[in-house]
Amino acid sequence: NDIKRDTCLATSQNNTYLSVSASAIVDMNQNGILMIGQNQAQQASVFIPDTTSPHLLFFDLNMTSGVLDLYFDETVNASSFDSHQVTLLSNTIMLSTQNLSSNATNASLLYVLTSVLNYTLTGGVLLGSNDPVMHLQLSYTDLNAIKAIVGLPTSPSNAFLSITNATVQDMSKNWNSPVYSIGALPVRTFTADTVLPQLIGYSLDMNNNILILTFDESVNVSSLYIGGFTLSSSRVLSAQNWTLKSGYGSLYSNSKSLNQPVVTVNLGYIDSNRIKTLYPLATSNSTTYLSVVFGSVLDMVGNPVVAISSLQVSAFWADVTPPMLVAFDLNINTGLLALQFSETVNASSLLISKLVLQSNQSYPIPLLAVSNSSVVLSNEVVLDVNLGFTFLNSLKALYDSLCTNAGNCYISISGTTVADMQGNMVVPISNTSALHVRNLTIDTNPPSLTSFNLDMNLGIVTLYFNETVRVSTLNLTTLMLSQYAYYASPNTTQYNSVQSYTLTGGMVQVNNYFIVTINLTLLDLNAIKILHSLATGSDNTFIFITASTVSDMSGNAVVPVMNGSGLAISNFTPDTTPPDVSYYLLDMNTGQIVITFTESVDTATLVIPNRIIFYNTSSFVGLSYVLVNSTCRSSNGPVVRIDLSPLDLNQLKFLRNVASSINNTYLHLNNTVKDMSGNTITPYYQGRNTTRPANEFIADVTKPQLLSFDFDLNRGMLHMRFSEVVDSIVPSAYTLQNSLLSNASLVSFTLTGAQAINGPSLLPLGPGYPPEVTIVLLNADLNRIKQLRWLAVSNVSTFLSITALAAVDTSQNPIVLIFQQNATAVSLWTPDTTSPVLLSFTFDENTGILVLTFDETVQISSFNATTVTFNNLNGINYTLQSQPPLQGAVLSPNDSIV
Repeated sequence: NDIKRDTCLATSQNNTYLSVSASAIVDMNQNGILMIGQNQAQQASVFIPDTTSPHLLFFDLNMTSGVLDLYFDETVNASSFDSHQVTLLSNTIMLSTQNLSSNATNASLLYVLTSVLNYTLTGGVLLGSNDPVMHLQLSYTDLNAIKAIVGLPTSPSNAFLSITNATVQDMSKNWNSPVYSIGALPVRTFTADTVLPQLIGYSLDMNNNILILTFDESVNVSSLYIGGFTLSSSRVLSAQNWTLKSGYGSLYSNSKSLNQPVVTVNLGYIDSNRIKTLYPLATSNSTTYLSVVFGSVLDMVGNPVVAISSLQVSAFWADVTPPMLVAFDLNINTGLLALQFSETVNASSLLISKLVLQSNQSYPIPLLAVSNSSVVLSNEVVLDVNLGFTFLNSLKALYDSLCTNAGNCYISISGTTVADMQGNMVVPISNTSALHVRNLTIDTNPPSLTSFNLDMNLGIVTLYFNETVRVSTLNLTTLMLSQYAYYASPNTTQYNSVQSYTLTGGMVQVNNYFIVTINLTLLDLNAIKILHSLATGSDNTFIFITASTVSDMSGNAVVPVMNGSGLAISNFTPDTTPPDVSYYLLDMNTGQIVITFTESVDTATLVIPNRIIFYNTSSFVGLSYVLVNSTCRSSNGPVVRIDLSPLDLNQLKFLRNVASSINNTYLHLNNTVKDMSGNTITPYYQGRNTTRPANEFIADVTKPQLLSFDFDLNRGMLHMRFSEVVDSIVPSAYTLQNSLLSNASLVSFTLTGAQAINGPSLLPLGPGYPPEVTIVLLNADLNRIKQLRWLAVSNVSTFLSITALAAVDTSQNPIVLIFQQNATAVSLWTPDTTSPVLLSFTFDENTGILVLTFDETVQISSFNATTVTFNNLNGINYTLQSQPPLQGAVLSPNDSIV
């Protein structure tokens, strides 16, 4: 082999010479051969070249050093060695025979191949020169490829080798004899791999979410423990760190690589997005470090990987893919809008106003841009937007047409809505191709009343609910105000002293909202004000509602506010507005002033005398009248009825040009009354210091009546009292009669005139009450009455009947007539106690008739002629001596002349 190793020696006859030393050989007698020196060396006479192929005798394999030693039976030419002709096998291919037929003579051979793993080398470096032993340093590729094949070779039992006949030449250029797979050569010495594998580099592609691990040898990918790898943003302790999560499915990182030094790990959904969440982790070369736990992967013979701490990335590709909104969930119950993106996004970059909810995919009406809301500032794949109270209630207000169900709930976003952790803006979703909701949770929570305000100045109750309510379902008759947190129950007398009030109605705004404004009816507002202990301050204003008071937009009934748990008012505005007159009516027929105030008034504070003044103009000039003693029987409330006293009523009627029509009826209230909060009525009308015109005037249409009368026979006066002021006394409409009977025994006399009529129109200060009229009878009428011996001679013989012409009131209503059968009895009868007076006389000597004229009717039967004395101026007199003959003394028609 040494000769063959020398390429210049003994390769042909020309370079084959032989020198022999004297001791090379001896003859039989021990004589040494004749020495042939090198200078006299003899050329070979015959040269037979080497034509025998070299044979591989055995081989050694060291998997630790990666050296394959091939032992040939002769020196081989290293330069002719071709590693591509060398194949390592896990076993030899066995040959066996089987009879294919029962006829032995026809038996044939069948090669049965066992399952053999193999690998043919692709390179390597020879460590020596021409020699019988070839030391081949296996290439990195071949060594790791061999290691990657499980079961090839890992021990002497699975280390075999075959070579082709073109593997290597000997020094004579004879190609080697082949070693076939059938009968492959087993290893002589096998040294197993005992070197721990080591991660020598890695790259990270955050755009495609791929982590490529490069080890110094092939590793068994099935042994890979993903949880042994941790990414860090720096080498300091305070860095952002993330340990990959192991598991099954696309959520977790995994590798489908073959067993080799380079392992590709597909980062799972959890890992890729969590890495992006932990900014600035893995956003550049300078923020990407990897730590490996000892044994996180094994090489092909089970050697654990060496632990590494904070190895900086070899190559890094940033995320340049824009995120996409892939789904959204809306929970109306909790007010949570969950936005799921294709990757982690930067929560702080979210522009909430760019989120638009709409009712369908392509026609964005109605739509509602999200506002007054906040995002949970956690960089995640799913961003949780806490819908603000105001926005959520605006959404609920559109509940009939927007996000009522999954069929009318879509979202659109602009391209500036949000960015991922690398600043890539989201892919926009136009409002003509909006994204359909994935999960919609409708509102099943019952609304509740959280607070309320009461403005007694404006008469407004403001209810605040925790969500939008449907105002069309509001039943105002179920709202109760109470002075305490409890109210009087109809089934118990325990709280009977508690003042409470249940509304009867009101005006509510049209729009559905969580704030409900109720304009109280004037009836309710005034009824509440009447209750002294209710709603006068924050300490005595509580509210109660029932489950039927209102429902939210989903039809959920409100949580009732029960007896004993009344909700205290939040803001109370007291009544500071002075009451005013909104309407007043003067009824001269019934004698009432009906005043409607703008609010309830406290009638206990009502002062009438000298405070209520009538005028006949809008200014404070002209005729006026100040009420004197009228009264009010009304209870507290907005409507006050003042009963004009007979005195005040008749005084007004007497004045004629005040309060006789709507055109001359003006009222001035001078600090007359206070409302229930103690605010004094304003003296002004429409902001001006003028009197108030009547809104309605009812004229007097009631006929006056004769209430009673007195008859003074002594003075000749008929004194009458009427129900009201009367005018136009017609004496001839008055008849005195002696009884109520209308028969032949009735004695009556109808006046023919009057000397004088004394009545209200003649009194400078107006009438008192009742209004009185005195007729001074004509002497003729008086004497005629006296002549009728059965008339007006006592209380029981003095009655008065009148016709409709007897009098009219100031409104020209005729008096109620009094028929004879209903004649009014005298109240006070005064007899005639005045002696008659002889006024004059005449004496006719021719006829002998003496005519005596008295001032009143005299009784003829009482005439005593013997008391009549004639005398002259000279003192001569003559007294009649006897009575006149029968019928000799008669009365004149007026009974006052004898």
